[in-house]
Amino acid sequence: MAKLSDAFKQVLALPDVRTRMITQGADPAFLGSDDFAKFLAAEMPRWAEAVKKSGARLD
Repeated sequence: MAKLSDAFKQVLALPDVRTRMITQGADPAFLGSDDFAKFLAAEMPRWAEAVKKSGARLD
């Protein structure tokens, strides 16, 4: 996990990668595994509710 996390951190630090992501509307920011887990825990219920309200379904 640490090796993969470090690889993401290195790639997100590359100026050309950051520029490409920004032009596509992304906000490139590195979060370590603990911070990312906290982010997902906060975001999942919010987006689950949005999907539920939209009526979207997997077929």
